[in-house]
Amino acid sequence: MVTLINGSELLNTISKVYRIALVVYDCEGEVNERFGTDPEGDEILFTIAPCKRHLLDLCCQTAKPHIISGEINQLWAGAPVLDGDRVARVIVLGPVYTSEFSKALAVDYVQSPYFSSQNKTELLAAVKQVPIYPYVEFAKLFGMICALFSGQEIDISSLTIVGLAKSEVALADKLHTYQEDHIERGNISQIAYNFEQHLLECIREGNLEGLKRLLKTTSYNFVTLGGENDPIRRQKNMFIFGVALATSAAIEGGLNPQIVYSLRDLYLQQIETMHNFPAILRLHREMLYEITSRVSNIKRTNRYSKLVNDCCNFIHEHVRESICVADIAAFVGYNPHYVSKKFREETGRSLVSYIKEAKIAEAKLLLRFSDLSLTEISELLSFSSQSYFTATFREVTGATPQQFRRDLKK
Repeated sequence: MVTLINGSELLNTISKVYRIALVVYDCEGEVNERFGTDPEGDEILFTIAPCKRHLLDLCCQTAKPHIISGEINQLWAGAPVLDGDRVARVIVLGPVYTSEFSKALAVDYVQSPYFSSQNKTELLAAVKQVPIYPYVEFAKLFGMICALFSGQEIDISSLTIVGLAKSEVALADKLHTYQEDHIERGNISQIAYNFEQHLLECIREGNLEGLKRLLKTTSYNFVTLGGENDPIRRQKNMFIFGVALATSAAIEGGLNPQIVYSLRDLYLQQIETMHNFPAILRLHREMLYEITSRVSNIKRTNRYSKLVNDCCNFIHEHVRESICVADIAAFVGYNPHYVSKKFREETGRSLVSYIKEAKIAEAKLLLRFSDLSLTEISELLSFSSQSYFTATFREVTGATPQQFRRDLKK
């Protein structure tokens, strides 16, 4: 294991090669060493909400690595460095954004009237300097740092992202304004909070039926984002806020962050193309159903053995690649025949059928949220031909891709 005494040069090299900030803190939050190109900007982002204290407390109290999401969706990762049995230092990696779209959204948010920071100019400049790293690449780099400096080898597929606690972020003060004409001012905060907590609990638990009952019996139109006269823009902002909350709840519920962020970005791209109020409301509901269903599915698979769970995770993480049973067997480290047998025994279906279903689920998203042709989708998902893609889609769904896309427009 590399110690911090002889590791400063290595940390500096990692920061320069990957163009990402690395800061060594003690458990009191004091900076011991800093490596990066925009130290002031990074510190502004880290301290604008209490995520700095939150991440350091998590690492120091648990002596385990953690990833945390900041107020405007940037990520940091903390690797504790032990001195005997106590945490002496924490190496913090970040901030990063996981996509160009999520960064652009943060820039828009900082510029909007919903953000009340007095240092908006400095904050905007800091956001623009944050690098973009796909989540998997960020997690791999973090895993390497943990192995080198804390001696902890981590399974990046099991990492979860911790959101900030409601009491710390006080989102209500920054984002929510309420329609006083319909609900008495003194009651709405508690009503909105209770509804939000119930909704997020449904997502975390993968309770789709509970979510459907909640949305049928409760209107969430009493909660809206202020500062915008255009009702369509206001509803879009509500959707964006809802996606952010659902994303955090889904990750807490055990859904793979890579899958969650991919879904989030697809929905956020779709919402900005819409100009019809009922359509936006339908998409909001579909988004909640989709994310909750995926959490429900992952909770069902968590009842399987580690071997089968590893197979499922591998398939979902590589769903756009060409996958065969031999690839999965090599990943989990067992004979292909044994893996296939165990998978069928526990799930009641073959690995091949599970791969098909995962690819078609991804195809549905692309058909719904992109303008890609069938040929392009077929190639993106590594089907051998468009005709095989169409045949597989019909086998799994009972309809052709053309019919599925056409029905979406009705």
